[in-house]
Amino acid sequence: SYLPTLMGSFGALVAFGLLGIKTPVYNFVSLSSAIMILLGGILLGYLSAKADGCPFKMHIEVGRRRFEALAYLVGFYLGIIYYYLFLAEIISTLIH
Repeated sequence: SYLPTLMGSFGALVAFGLLGIKTPVYNFVSLSSAIMILLGGILLGYLSAKADGCPFKMHIEVGRRRFEALAYLVGFYLGIIYYYLFLAEIISTLIH
């Protein structure tokens, strides 16, 4: 699904340019940021597959009272909070 997403995004960028719509410069990422985003997405997808589902499916499974799904989501959200509180600044200094 990476290739269609990339092609669709690039197609939209080209279409905006042809229509004369200016896109802000801050929407673009550097090569190192793009690599980190890609690696993070691959890692999230791999670990979600190992846990037998994606985060969206886990929300549904929590509604079905599956404890394993609740444990997955607690770790998922704690990981997000941990990243923004402690790791985001460190990683941004390594990338730039």
